[in-house]
Amino acid sequence: MWAVYKKEMRQYLLTPLAWIVWVCFLFLAGWVFQFFIRQALDSVYGGAPDQGLTDFVVTRYFGFNKFILLFVIPILSMRLFAEEKQSGTLELLFTYPLTEIQMIFGKLLAALTVACIMVGLTLPPIFWASKYGALDWSVLACTLVGIVLLVTVALSIGIFASSLTGSQVVAFIITLITLLALWLAAPLTDGLQPGLGRFVHELSLIDHFENFGRGIINSSDVIFYLSLSAFFLFLTAKQLESRKWRGTS
Repeated sequence: MWAVYKKEMRQYLLTPLAWIVWVCFLFLAGWVFQFFIRQALDSVYGGAPDQGLTDFVVTRYFGFNKFILLFVIPILSMRLFAEEKQSGTLELLFTYPLTEIQMIFGKLLAALTVACIMVGLTLPPIFWASKYGALDWSVLACTLVGIVLLVTVALSIGIFASSLTGSQVVAFIITLITLLALWLAAPLTDGLQPGLGRFVHELSLIDHFENFGRGIINSSDVIFYLSLSAFFLFLTAKQLESRKWRGTS
């Protein structure tokens, strides 16, 4: 598993696309942060954000970052298996003394490491702002836990999509559409039968994030994210297993 992890980390660090994604994400995050800070100074506090920093700036800042990650994660995950298929190295990977689960977790951990570094690099502006206003550190910590869980689900979906096709573009589109559907699950329940509507509503990625944003870690939300991740990783393992037995490229 660690051999796969190291290989994927090298790929991320040597691929220009990954660096472009990092720079674009951090640029957007930085621009939005200064916008919220300026709005706080100009419109609400009239001088310095000595109160409400968490609600007025941090919560909105990470709300925007979550939305951008919706588009970034498919880019990070689209190549994980699709590129191996396209280059013909997937069959070579099957000859290694690795199980499908070890292979999948190696790729997942590498992508998760890259995503966590990106999120971690958005924190310095918050630390700077905390010098000038009251910051609820428990809310910040819970929000970060929620983001890591949310990213894990998104990457699991992306890895499954990448295992289905040899085209990175197709993998990106499948992942993005699936994430958008799960993101908007709650509003889509209008007009559905009560039982079906409740089921679809429970699949909402955003609804399960609300408690984290309020500084609450609810076990049902954690179980939801971990279960959904496990479900897509299980599908990926079955997809790879069937491919190995078929011996197709």
